[in-house]
Amino acid sequence: MSTTQNELAQVIKNHSLNLSTFIKENLRLAQLAPEHQLPIAYDDSWAGLLWIAKHSNGNGPEPWINEYADLGRVILAGESAGGTIAHYVAVQAGAAALPAVAIKRLLIVHPYFWAKEPDKFYRYICPTSSGADDPKL
Repeated sequence: MSTTQNELAQVIKNHSLNLSTFIKENLRLAQLAPEHQLPIAYDDSWAGLLWIAKHSNGNGPEPWINEYADLGRVILAGESAGGTIAHYVAVQAGAAALPAVAIKRLLIVHPYFWAKEPDKFYRYICPTSSGADDPKL
C-alpha cells in the first residue's frame, strides 16, 4: 500500500472505532421492540443529526467529521420506514432552524405515510402515537 492508502486505511479504521463508540454511548440502536417501541428510531435519528451538528465549528467529538464533512451539503435518505424517518428528521431540522447543518436533498423511496388514521398494526407497534396528528407519521 502507498502512504496515501495507509493514511486512508487508518482514517477509516479510526472513524469506524469512533462511530462505534458514538453509537454505543449516544444511540439506542440495539434496543429492539417490544421493550423499546417504534418512536425510538425517530428519536435516535434526530439525536444523530444533532450530534453531527455539534461538528459545525470544527470542534466536535469526532475528528474525522471535523476534518472531512461538509455540513453545508447534507443529504438525508431512507427507504420505506427509513424514508419516513428521514422526512421526520428533515422537518425537525427545518423547525429547529439548525444553523450548523444545511440539508440540501431528501431522498425518500416508498415512504410510509398515512392517509387519515393509523391502522391497528401501527397502533400495536407504536402505542404512544397520538394518531393522524402525530408528526412522526
